[in-house]
Formats: sequence, C-alpha cells, structure tokens
Amino acid sequence: MDVADVCFLKGSPIIEKIVSNYLFICRQYSYFCRHFIKNQTIIDIPNFVFCFDDYRWAVSTVMSRSNYIPHLNGRDKIMCLIPVWDMMNHKSGHVTTHYYPEVDELIFCTMEAYKPGDQIFMDYGNRSNDDFFMFSGFIPQVNLNNKLTITLGISSSDSLALTRKQLLQTFGLSVPLKCDLRGNIESMTEFFIFSRIFSMDKDELNKCLVNSESNRTIIKSQLSSFEFNKEISSECKALSFMINRLKLLIAAYGTLLLEDSPEWNQLTSTQQNCELLKHHEINILRSSIENIQYIMDNSYDVINNNLLAVSMNCDSGNV
Repeated sequence: MDVADVCFLKGSPIIEKIVSNYLFICRQYSYFCRHFIKNQTIIDIPNFVFCFDDYRWAVSTVMSRSNYIPHLNGRDKIMCLIPVWDMMNHKSGHVTTHYYPEVDELIFCTMEAYKPGDQIFMDYGNRSNDDFFMFSGFIPQVNLNNKLTITLGISSSDSLALTRKQLLQTFGLSVPLKCDLRGNIESMTEFFIFSRIFSMDKDELNKCLVNSESNRTIIKSQLSSFEFNKEISSECKALSFMINRLKLLIAAYGTLLLEDSPEWNQLTSTQQNCELLKHHEINILRSSIENIQYIMDNSYDVINNNLLAVSMNCDSGNV
C-alpha cells in the first residue's frame, strides 16, 4: 500500500492498525541499521543490500504467513511457516486443518471433492474483514465473522468521569472501551452498558454503585438489557447517544464508490478492497442503528421475538 491507498480508508479504524504496523517495521529496520553500522567489522552488509523496501516486504511476507501451531505436548504453541499449505486461497466454509498430537502433525483435508486440475481452497478461519485485508490483502464477499471495533471514551472534563469509570470497572469494562459490533443486537451489550452509564446523572451513578456491591450480576443485567423505559430520562439520553455516535462514525467515511459506478474500474485492486471494507463496516453501523431505533419504536413485549429475527438476518450476511 502507498499513501494514496491509505487515503481510501478514510473513516475506517483499520488505519490505526496499518499505521501502527508500519511504524513497528520502521523501528525494527532502524534498530538493525544501527546494529550493522556499529558492528561493521563483524557484519559487513552493504547499504544497497539491506534497503527498507526489501525489509518491509520480507517482514510483511513472514507476518502474513506465520501460524501458531501446537507443539509436542499439544499445550505449548510455536510459530512456524507452512510451505504449500499457505499457498491455498480462501473460500468460506469451515476449518479443515487440525492438529493431531498422536503424530505431532498438522493435517489438512479439503472441504469438498476436487478433480485433477481444480484449484483447492481452504477456509482461513474466524477472521474479521480487517484481518483479511491486513494479512491476506483481500475482502471476502460474505464473512459471517466480520466485526467493527468502535472506541468509546469519557472526557476528562466530565465532572463525573471518575465515577463513571469506577462503575464501568465494576463490570469488568475499561476506558477507553473497545466494542466489537457485528450488526446484530447481541453484539451491542457492552455498548448498551457504556451508554447507560455515560448518560446517568450523579444520583443515578451513586445508586448504581451502591447496588452493584451486593447485586453486581443483577445491575449488569439491567444495564445491558434491551428493554427501554421511556419514562427514565437517562434511558432516552443513552439511546440518543448511541444513534448519534454511530451516525458520526458513518459520516466520517465520506462518499463511497459503488461497484457498478463508472469510477470503480479505474481503481486498483487494493483501492477496490478498501472500498469494500468500508461498505461492510458501514453496513454494520447501519444495522446497529436499526436495532436501536427498533427498541425506541416498540414496546418490550414484542422486542424479544423480533430482534432475534433481525439478528439472524445480519448473521446470514444480509446487512
């Protein structure tokens, strides 16, 4: 990827991962350069041989093809490169590579029958789209394991910031909070907890803290509940906060190109994958908004029956 390609990822949280990974490679390269310069009498490597571009590609190749596999007793794991096996392309299905401790071997079986000359595929396993993009360079058309990680924080200028953080920590949540959204309602549990605590006033926070000391499980269940009480002001604020936050995230992506637009074929394959990644992420955000709006528009007695249908629709890839 070059700078122009990265610009196509505007709005996507994957930019942070890509930049972090790039800086990591730069630091490694700088370390080795200093080491070689200081020890030229021992290690004589010409500068034109150890160039950054080659080193970057070498690191990327190893990182994208490294696999942790069980070792010896089956409990420990080692990182290794697996020739031939790692040349197979991905196809959604189920994982058919397994470790057999009796013979200390990793054995791959095909997902279906093949004829001589056919290309053999394998399922790469439970990966989100950003993992596919970073380590394999493509975005699958359908990925039931896809997710979008959003970051939620509390401003230091909030006079109740410490109390909110304390209450979140009571339920095992830290700030900033990383929430993995998948487009279904079940994946929004931590988002609901954070939003309710974020929207509480001082009295509500203190009451919740006191009650959580003896009834932590019950209080957590109430905060993560999909039941919505329109009579409670903080409940209305929480749902409004969630919708506004998701809409802001969508707006950050800007204008996206569609596959049937005239400009699509002018993009490189990398840029097309950038656009596909953003489309899938925005679909998750839109589905999450629909879930919240459904809660706001319907009474609790019909929510449990219908939200399941919404979640199943998202799980099937129709988001």
